[in-house]
Amino acid sequence: MKTVNLNGQWQFLPDPDSEFNIKSATEVLMKGFISASGVSVVSGSSAEEKVSAVSEVSGRTGSEGSFAEIPSNWELHGLKNFNGTVWYAREVEIPPLQDNEEVFFIFNGVDYISDLFLNGVKLGSNEGYFAPFIHRAVSGALRVGKNLLVLRVNSPFEEPGTVWPLRKKTIKGVLNHHDCRPGGWDLERGQDCNTGGIWNSVKMVITSGAIAENVKITYEFLSGGAANVIVFATLLKSQNNLGFENVRAEITAPDKRKFIFGNTVRSESGVVEVSLCALLEGIELWYPWDVGEQKLYELTLFWEQDEIYRGKFGLRSLELESDGRFFINDKELFLRGTNIIPEQLLSTLSRERIAKMVQMMREAHINSVRVHAHVTRPEFYEACDEAGILVWQDFPLQWTHDDSPEFKDNAVRQIKKMVRHLYNHPSVAVWCCHNEPGEQVETLDVALEKAVRSEDHYRIVRRASNYEEHAYDGWYWGDYRHYAGAPMGPLVTEFGAQALPGVDSLQGFLLSIAPPYDWDEWRYHNFQPDQTFNIARVDKGANLKEFSENSQKYQADLLSFAVHNYRRRKGRGITGVFQFMFIDCWQAITWSVIDYFGVPKLGYHALQQAYDPLLLSVFYRQNRYFRRSMLNFEIWVINDLYESFSECRIELLLNDTVLVEIKDFDVEENSNLHFGQDYFNKTEIPLNTPLGAATFEVHLYSKDQLLRHQTFPAEIVELE
Repeated sequence: MKTVNLNGQWQFLPDPDSEFNIKSATEVLMKGFISASGVSVVSGSSAEEKVSAVSEVSGRTGSEGSFAEIPSNWELHGLKNFNGTVWYAREVEIPPLQDNEEVFFIFNGVDYISDLFLNGVKLGSNEGYFAPFIHRAVSGALRVGKNLLVLRVNSPFEEPGTVWPLRKKTIKGVLNHHDCRPGGWDLERGQDCNTGGIWNSVKMVITSGAIAENVKITYEFLSGGAANVIVFATLLKSQNNLGFENVRAEITAPDKRKFIFGNTVRSESGVVEVSLCALLEGIELWYPWDVGEQKLYELTLFWEQDEIYRGKFGLRSLELESDGRFFINDKELFLRGTNIIPEQLLSTLSRERIAKMVQMMREAHINSVRVHAHVTRPEFYEACDEAGILVWQDFPLQWTHDDSPEFKDNAVRQIKKMVRHLYNHPSVAVWCCHNEPGEQVETLDVALEKAVRSEDHYRIVRRASNYEEHAYDGWYWGDYRHYAGAPMGPLVTEFGAQALPGVDSLQGFLLSIAPPYDWDEWRYHNFQPDQTFNIARVDKGANLKEFSENSQKYQADLLSFAVHNYRRRKGRGITGVFQFMFIDCWQAITWSVIDYFGVPKLGYHALQQAYDPLLLSVFYRQNRYFRRSMLNFEIWVINDLYESFSECRIELLLNDTVLVEIKDFDVEENSNLHFGQDYFNKTEIPLNTPLGAATFEVHLYSKDQLLRHQTFPAEIVELE
């Protein structure tokens, strides 16, 4: 087996009206290769006339050669806000093949519809942006030596008003329509920053054996700490070498033990379905970070002597009770979650940026993340596997889409691809078919839920995340103090408020940075003035710095108040919350708690405090007192950890003097203790307390160890 990396320089040819065919496109593309090599080009062909029109769109002429470094979204190689078709081409060198060898081309991410040609012969097509695909080179198309590989990529502009935004046909979720992407809901500009292009790696494989198209690792728990593991593999086999072949699997356990098993399979066509079974004893389970360790196994598959697959997986059980409680490996878990759209242009999302995001989630005590209405890069899921962060995975449907049978069939095909693509990640715990579908939850989404369940019998499947579990009190309606009632439970999958980034970040993408602000520019970057000024009532202040500070304080106050009130109802009807959202996917003003440049807002620190697995939650009911007034507090100790704390006590102090002491209680694992007003309302503010500013402190101890503490400002006034 020989693998050739095809990343690097590819020529590209914009075709905004999709007028080229493979013959005319090839003619232009070949001129680009000749021009780039320094050989003179003869002009005057019919294709040359088309290139002249294309140059007005791209700013370059194909006859001069336009090259881009692949992988890359086309937005990044000069085609700003371009919608339509782009032809990509590169020369590939194919050596003389042995009698049984075949050639395969593997694309790990192309957005959105593609057709692959080799020397003008079509090899295959694909629709969908997130899943890898493989095309086999037919023998009649191959040449020894240089070959021209051409990929036609179409990422369309959907007709505003008639198709976009309410009857969309493309399946890209938030990458094509959302209020956190370039242009937001704007009919004319809401499809800016098209994500089309070859956004992930490309390679060529030459083999007389097989390559793995899909590998699915399932397992069944047995008594005595054992599990049956069954590996299902779809292999693309050289059609020139049919007969009996050996397929071998090797599983490496977290403790480095190896389990080797295999089978002899008979291949009678170019596609082989293989199933291999092994008994694993002394198994180790995968847990979220706040419950246990992240034990990962590694599977390697061999076809004869060739390694054809290597990937990690984990063993864990998942349950969702009828009351909304979530269990992993028989341990209940309160979901402290967030929503994430890591990046609009996936080719720019590096491992380093992903690692930083996951690190900041862990530091904010987040144990679960909802990949919001899209599928992101594979490296993100790998990072969540390693870090122990559970993933709620949405299918890329955002709001309403086309109602036709053709669209439904396409969506069913693509949602099955999503499940197969991400199946082996232990972090992926939930599949969700549609975000905010409205009435399509009873039509389109029924078929999607059925399709997911046909592919995966083990994970939790949600038909949709709809409006009735998205609590936006204090932003789209009402007052954030409504969160005192913990609305829209038991599992709240969106809540939050917008906040401006800091001044330095705003100056990095806005022209209008001093009053009076250009609200149209701000709206393009997703700012919502009506909600900011008329519902949240954020004060603009005298300058941008004050405006940003006021906006961030409002978001932080809302998040803190909401999360504390939801968590106080742990075990009493609330099973988890997913704040919206974690980080911006472009230079924007949104609900994120970290801006696009990686700078945390005040809301991040509020979330970090409120998501503490061992939470000392104080309802500070009153901050102004007369002398001899009775204290007005409630306190909860909420423990999401599977660790208990004995001989605990709570101290409430005013100006360093202990007023209340609650002693001799234990904080059990996975528990929620409530100390109501009766513990405090019989104690008065001492008569000798100085008037003016004062400080309350609440301390939680286990024996002599200070576990948690909080401080609250107060004012002592005279009764006149």
